[in-house]
This record gives sequence, structure tokens and C-alpha cells, in this order.
Amino acid sequence: MKRLTFICLVTVLSFSASAQITIPRVPDAYTMALWHCDESNPEWIFDVSGTGGTGIATGTTVVAGRFGRARLFNGSSDYITVGNSWNHSLDFSYVESFTVECWFKTSSPAPMVLIRKGLAPQPGYTLIVSAGRVVGIIGNRADGTPPDTLLTITSDSTYNDGAWHHAMLIRDRPMQQLYLYVDGEQAAAPVTDTFGQSIANDRPLTIGRWESDVYPYFFDGVIDEVRITRDARHPHVVAPLMALWNFDGPMGMFIPDSSANHNGGIATGTTVRDGISGAGRAFNGNGDHIVAGDPENGSLDFDSSQSFTVEAWFKTTSSAVMQLLRKGYARHPGYGLSMSGGYADAVIGNNEDGAHASTLTILHSTRTFNDGLWHRMSLIRDRVARTVSLYVDGQLACIPRTDTYPYPLANDRPLTIGMWDYPSFPYYFQGSIDRVAITRGALHPAGTPAPGLLVRTEPIDCGTVLIGDSVSRTLTLYNSGSLDTLVVSTLTALPSVLLRMHRTWRSPRESASVVIHYTPAAARAGFRLDHLHDQRSGNTGGVDQHSRAGVPVGAVTLLGPLNYTSFSKDTVLFTWCKAAPAPTKYWFEWSTSSEFTERTMDSTLTDTLTRRAGFPEELEHLLAGARRNQNG
Repeated sequence: MKRLTFICLVTVLSFSASAQITIPRVPDAYTMALWHCDESNPEWIFDVSGTGGTGIATGTTVVAGRFGRARLFNGSSDYITVGNSWNHSLDFSYVESFTVECWFKTSSPAPMVLIRKGLAPQPGYTLIVSAGRVVGIIGNRADGTPPDTLLTITSDSTYNDGAWHHAMLIRDRPMQQLYLYVDGEQAAAPVTDTFGQSIANDRPLTIGRWESDVYPYFFDGVIDEVRITRDARHPHVVAPLMALWNFDGPMGMFIPDSSANHNGGIATGTTVRDGISGAGRAFNGNGDHIVAGDPENGSLDFDSSQSFTVEAWFKTTSSAVMQLLRKGYARHPGYGLSMSGGYADAVIGNNEDGAHASTLTILHSTRTFNDGLWHRMSLIRDRVARTVSLYVDGQLACIPRTDTYPYPLANDRPLTIGMWDYPSFPYYFQGSIDRVAITRGALHPAGTPAPGLLVRTEPIDCGTVLIGDSVSRTLTLYNSGSLDTLVVSTLTALPSVLLRMHRTWRSPRESASVVIHYTPAAARAGFRLDHLHDQRSGNTGGVDQHSRAGVPVGAVTLLGPLNYTSFSKDTVLFTWCKAAPAPTKYWFEWSTSSEFTERTMDSTLTDTLTRRAGFPEELEHLLAGARRNQNG
């Protein structure tokens, strides 16, 4: 269920009503996969998120769905497989929240899988229906690698009544809870999340069954609108509107707030002008301003764990220092939007004369916007990603900053538009402002990836390195973009570790490799990031690249064992990332010679793992891999 709020500005009354979700999902910056299941061809389901997770159907029948079409599963042999994504979009680190959801209807009492990835013998997640109850599980089965821990949450009610239901499993890492919702309502009490490992594996995602041949748990019923999100999408707490001044009300000194909080403002001066939509307000840069006050309900304050978004439309030709919007931040923790020299600025924190230690996070755009045109400026504090971001016109205006401010952004100061409430430095705005909105939630613009999200962690095993010696390792990066930042850190108990950050200027969805040098010293140890190699241009060495008709074959990256791993047993399990697109065979070969003059090769592999034995003792062994698809 979701809340709909109707506001009548004339009578200043608010009404609320509940309604079922009546439109299909739309992909946004956090969507990792979204299958509408609307295809007329039953052989495929297409992922509209942009991450490339196309599914292959075995059986299934196209039928009328909750929205458009859906897929009917016969409960005995029908299922859909989505291969393990080469960009790891369906895997999650231990610090990441995520949501798995779908619509379904069934009359069966049998245990049945709706969605599953991994969970045995590797960490994973699943959403199932058993005896009519919806069950969500994350963790790792007892027959898997340590730690063998499952977290299970089961609905209190049954839902095998032949009607449509919406199931949603949420892992909320800031809350350290596992949540289960059915039809928009909590279906069970939250479960404390004690699983301290990444939810990542090399297994495919399956819809309508588990990949096990022993216990496939085929689904008997209809499934529609399957979505996986890299965020905790609680149904009732998605970005509630705290304030909206659209300047379209009566043309007087009172500025109504269109949100349910009714945080109306009082204008001093200002002139009604055409806005970006409807009317706006012009400010003369010499006294015009609006004061919205400090609401008693705290709707314009935020505690240390809350994400929020502050945005405003503006146009100006001035190069002066000017305040668009501000609440506190000297002498009280707060936030603001401003301009200086035509550049856009956003600030959170507390200035040096405040109650807390001076801590300001300042974002400054890389170009000017005082061109006399309308622009939309957005400040986003994302507590999930631990970043503060500045957008102008839906694009990142600068590199996001890491959010280290530990205190609530709360104060008893009024919110002002067009000035700061400090007589000595009011910083009056000169130009026009329209549609000022404050929202409790991180509303990254649609189509813009949320910055700073940790897509995956990669262990870097340097082995035993003597002080003064140096060792190099290669780390492969996937789906890196022009504003992505690679952070190299360590959890080992070294005396000190130097952290370096390197911007990976790549095109989205390409892959690259980074050479990392590690040199321990007596009192200090550090990683140094070296050059990038573009794997699509074939410069990585040891990885064969073939392309036909412009379709490159993705890289094969070994997941295990790690480099320089020693084994005391003869049989070793090798696993690697699935290549893309559509590999049909893998070549696996090993040798004790770096030139591979003498080698052992297997070119018949179709899976992403193999067990090998018969390695000579006390020698180093080198591995090579290649892959082939229908394009060569």
C-alpha cells in the first residue's frame, strides 16, 4: 500500500487515503534489475534497468499480468535463468542495503521459489512461498563455506489465495534489520541482521526455481514485475515531502507550503515573475527575502542517520556571493544552497563559531551557472552511501564528498530563502527563484547513478612481503564510470596504511585493470595505484580478446583461488566470473612456464568452475583463460 495526500491550498486542509499500487515500476539510479515480463516471446525476459540482466526462459507461458503481461510457471519444469552478471550488479557487499521484490499469485501450498541467487553453497538471498507464507532468506547454507548462517523472516499470514500479492524482502544495513513486506505492509516482525559477510556469489539468479536438481522448488503460479534494488525501499518511508514552496499561491506576502507540514513563509519585498512552472519570485539583491521559520514539528531538521534532499530552481546573471536557501550552519549545524562568482555551492555542517567543532562539508561546482537561464540545484545528503552530492540540472556538478559529519543537522534557526539571517553578511540573492523543495530521502536524479555506492569489495592478497621489498597485484574493475572513485584499503593489522584514491576515467560498463604496488616499511605500509589497462582494447596481457560485428567478448576474471595461494591438498576448485555476452565455451589451461611452452588445457568447459588435480609439488603454477561466443 502507499499513501496518497491531497492538499487544498485555499482552505489549508489535508486529506489522506490508501490505494493499491496501480502502475508498473520505473527504473531509477538504484535499480539493479527490473523485469516487467511484458514480452510476447516466451523465450526471454528483458531487464530494463540498463545493467544487462536478460533472462532465458525454460518453459513458462505468457499470460495477463498484474501490469501488462506476466509469466505462468507450471510448478514442475518452468523457470527463468539470469546469468551471474559480469558487472556484479546482483551482488552486494556487507555494508550495502538491498531490496528484492515481485508480484505473484498462486493457490499451491508447496514450497516454491520466487527469486533466488546463491545461498548454498555460497552466500546469497531468496524470496519463496511455502505453505502459503512468504519467506525471505539471506546468508549461507550449512553445506557452504563459512560462516554457515541463515537469516530467515516468515510472514504471519498466508497468501496462496489465487489473488495478486506484492512481496518485498529488504536488507537494511543502517538499521541492521531484515524486513518483509507483503502488499505494502509489514508481514512479520523485523529480524536482527547478524550476517557479517558480503552477499555475493558466482551463481545465476533464478526465477521460479532453485538451480539445485535435488530440490528445485518449482513455482506453480504467475510472477510479474521482478525488481532488485541497491537500497532499502521501505514502502511507506520513500522520500516524504517536508516542504514545497512553488510560489504559485496568492500574490502577497504569505508564501504557502504545498506539503502536509504547512511550513508557510513570509516575504519581505520580492516580485512575482514567471517561474520555471507557473509563477516564481524575483529577488532584488538588496533586501528581498523569504523567512519560513523553524517549525515546531522539526520537519526541516534531520538527525545524523537521515538522508535528505534540498533543491531549488534559480536564474541569475550576478557574480556576487548569494544565498538561495539556508538553515543554520553557523552557529548551529545546518545546510544551505548558495552561489559565488556564478558557481553553485552546497554546504552541510557547522561553522567554526558553532557549538560543535568546526566541520563544514562544502561542494563547489566545476562551472558557472549565472547565464540568465533557469537551472535546478540539488543538495543530497545520502546516509546510505555516506556521501554529500551537488547536482545542477540533473547532473553531478562536482565529485561527491565523503560525509563524515557525525551530528544531527538540527537547529532553532529559521529557514530563509534569498538571504542568510545574519545582519552583517545577509548575502541577498539577485535573480529569480522557483519551486524550493525539501525531502526526507536521497533523491538522486533519475538516470544518474548514486555516487559512492560500494559495488563490490575485492581481496588483495600480497602474501608475505619483507620490509623494504615490493610486490604488485592486478585488480580488475567492472562498470566503472567517469566519476567513479576506487578506494584501496586494508583490514590487516599493519602499523599504518596509506590510503590513496584514484579516479577511474572510463566509459560506463567497460572494464579496466589497476596495478597495485605494496611496499611495507618499518613504521608504515602503503598501496600505490599505477596504470589502468583497458581490457576491451586487449592490453591486459594473458586475456584473449576477440570481437566480431562490434560485439566484444567480456573478460574472464579468476575469483578463486587468489594469487600466490598455497595448497596442501591435491584437488583445487577454480571459479571465475561469467563472461559476456553469451559465452558458449571457456578454455582453461595451466603451466609451470611463464611462456606456457608446456601446458595442460581443457577447452570443453561451459560452466564457471572446475576442479583440477595432479599439480606438481613445490612449484608455482600459472593460469590462463579465454572464452568464445557466437560472435567469435
